[in-house]
Amino acid sequence: MLGIIKRSIALKIFFIFLGMLFVTSLMIYIGILVYMPRTFRNQVTKQFEEEFEQLYNDIQEDKMHNHEIIIQKFCNAHKTMVRLSSSGANGELTVLYEYGMAYLKDFSFENTTSIITKTIDGIDKDPALLITYAPTEKVNEVKQSLLSLCPVILVFGIILSFIGALICATYVSKPIIDISKKSKQMALLDLKVDWAPNTSRQDEIGILANSLEEMSDNLVATMEELNHANQLLQRDIVKEKQMEQERKDFFAAVSHELKTPITLLKCCVEGMIYKIGIYQDRDKYLAYEKEIIESLENMVAEILSVSKIEGTGYQLNPEKTNMGALVNSCCLSYEEYAYSRSVKLKCSVEEKIFCVVDSSLIKKAISNVINNAITYSPKGEEVLVRLTRRENQCMLKVENTGTQISEEAIRNLFNPFYRVDKSRSRNTGGSGLGLYIVKTILELHEAFYKIENIENGVCFTLCLEIM
Repeated sequence: MLGIIKRSIALKIFFIFLGMLFVTSLMIYIGILVYMPRTFRNQVTKQFEEEFEQLYNDIQEDKMHNHEIIIQKFCNAHKTMVRLSSSGANGELTVLYEYGMAYLKDFSFENTTSIITKTIDGIDKDPALLITYAPTEKVNEVKQSLLSLCPVILVFGIILSFIGALICATYVSKPIIDISKKSKQMALLDLKVDWAPNTSRQDEIGILANSLEEMSDNLVATMEELNHANQLLQRDIVKEKQMEQERKDFFAAVSHELKTPITLLKCCVEGMIYKIGIYQDRDKYLAYEKEIIESLENMVAEILSVSKIEGTGYQLNPEKTNMGALVNSCCLSYEEYAYSRSVKLKCSVEEKIFCVVDSSLIKKAISNVINNAITYSPKGEEVLVRLTRRENQCMLKVENTGTQISEEAIRNLFNPFYRVDKSRSRNTGGSGLGLYIVKTILELHEAFYKIENIENGVCFTLCLEIM
């Protein structure tokens, strides 16, 4: 039982209040038992003295003519005895009249509060003495009545104490138990707790509930922040792993791309050194080796560009740039190349569109896209470059006609060294890094871009925020 009480605040409060209320009720009853008879006795005595004083005045006024009748009425009314005595010359008292001895049959001085005497002048020229006894039967009756009610009052006090303790324990412990249950929910990280029933209180329990509600809200906010931070961290980890894998793939592809021309160069040089077969014509194959070396030089330059852009701590140099002028400049620089490949290059640019970008990098990205469009367009087809304003965005579209790309190839176009030609033929030239550099630059600018097939060709789209 003690163990159950120790574990339950409701039972503790109940028994504390039960004991306090019972002891309080018992003390009140004892106080009434002790002090009520005294108070009642004083009131009875005072009233008796006032009426005895009236008796004395009546006898005085009556000049002792009807004193017997007056005394009898008084004794019958108060159930006491009155004696009228006279003192002689020798000082002895002589009873002149006495009434009410029958009321003193069971009378003792223990049942009196006092003996009251009054002196009356003018009786046989000698003073007379009026004596009475103030009875306390009524006081004793009250006391006995209180004692007889003791069991009833005791039971009634216990019942009232039980009910009062139950009400008090419920009122005090219920919100505490409720807060305890909700605190356990919080401990299990169930933070969606309704504190409303307790927060409306103005006492310490209300303050505690408000504090816990505030703590719960803060925990919810903190957990959301931690979850958000964790998601960002997980995303960064995935991105870092992806970048690491891309680096590995990149270097694997670089190794493969460099291995082929170096092997070819080595074979040509050895053939010329040992004058083997066709390699005896050195002038012809020196020119071929020069082409291979230039191809290697271009590839190394592109690799260095990629390494620089992807390097740790690389910072963009954003500045206000006139995109119309920049796109026009790119188109002009590729007019001769387009003409050499029998491709029509058309440029439609809306002027005075300004964006905040790293102009040198964006120019390189756009140049690479135009170069690819011209390179992979069949003879007699067109490459259309259009720059327009759409709401708060600058939109660049580069379309080339006469060719399309499979969906699988589109998904891989921006990978390093990827070519639609699975044999990695170099008939079209290039290092295989052009679109990968475009992707790297545009992602640094957080720009939207895509390549898709259109009705009679392929379209590259780029969107940048207008300043």
